[in-house]
Amino acid sequence: MKKNTLLLLLALCLSNFTFAQSNFISEYYADYETDDSFDKLSVTSKTFDLITEVEPKNKDERNAIEAISKLDGIKVLHKEKTEGLIELRTEAIEKAAQDERYEDLIKVETQNENFLLMIREEAEIVKELTVIAGDKDHFMMATLYGEIDLKNISRLASAIQNNGKEWFKVFENIDSNELVFNGANGRSEKRDNKANSDDISFNVYPNPVSDYVQLEAIGGTETEYQLEFFSIMGEPVKNVGKVALPYKVQLEDLPSGAYFLRLTNAEGVFKNFRIVKP
Repeated sequence: MKKNTLLLLLALCLSNFTFAQSNFISEYYADYETDDSFDKLSVTSKTFDLITEVEPKNKDERNAIEAISKLDGIKVLHKEKTEGLIELRTEAIEKAAQDERYEDLIKVETQNENFLLMIREEAEIVKELTVIAGDKDHFMMATLYGEIDLKNISRLASAIQNNGKEWFKVFENIDSNELVFNGANGRSEKRDNKANSDDISFNVYPNPVSDYVQLEAIGGTETEYQLEFFSIMGEPVKNVGKVALPYKVQLEDLPSGAYFLRLTNAEGVFKNFRIVKP
């Protein structure tokens, strides 16, 4: 009898540990992560490690970086302009309501759209922030998991609600190779950095930037890229539009701080670069 009791306790402990390492999407919608009809995004803790290497310039940046450093991952599922989106969103909200681990934080329901933000706590620590949102043409389910700083939840919620799935893309596909600060000719040279489908390497320099940043495609390319800048919290701060490389963008209007620079090609393939303006 004692042996069976110990085995039962062990099984319960393992079950709780498994959920603690999980999240709403993995728990209920893991099959959709392999469904080609969904747009998917998955960001791991390695990405957040790269972000935390940025030296904060003010208290807001320091708080943001501290909050991001405690995340274990981000998952997003998105679908648009297909049948059954309202039913899909209703099902997800019902599943969340049935799971007592989740607590509604913000809930908006109108005739045209729904937005639900909920949290999961463990020992009074927020371990997950999940968003279910959409309208008749769009459905998005997203979760941030790890350790969420309560001070930043309202700002995170506002950024996600205002920018939708675009907010999450800021943390995807961040360049994993270090920029060589003040390299040859003052450039920040890339090492073996490929921009996915078009297989083009980039130079982004100088970094830290001054009043401008120079962008070059190594080997040259006639492709135009959408050029955008985002804050360390993933909020859009500057949209330059389409540019042909090489291109020099003036940054006098950006205050000192850390930013993400994004280059996106015509097929939607993008690359994010971390830059710092002293």
